[in-house]
Amino acid sequence: MFDELLASVQELDDIREGKKPAARVTGFPEVEVRAIREKVGLIQAKFALLIGVSKKTL
Repeated sequence: MFDELLASVQELDDIREGKKPAARVTGFPEVEVRAIREKVGLIQAKFALLIGVSKKTL
């Protein structure tokens, strides 16, 4: 198993350095955080606390 893990890490390095394309790329659509927050009726600070991030991150 170690050899497989090592090969995986080496492959990751090659992808990050642009030597090899990623086999799969996952994208996520942008979320309208403000619209969701307003829909549930929370201020920024409380919504940030609810989802576990800082107000600045939100």
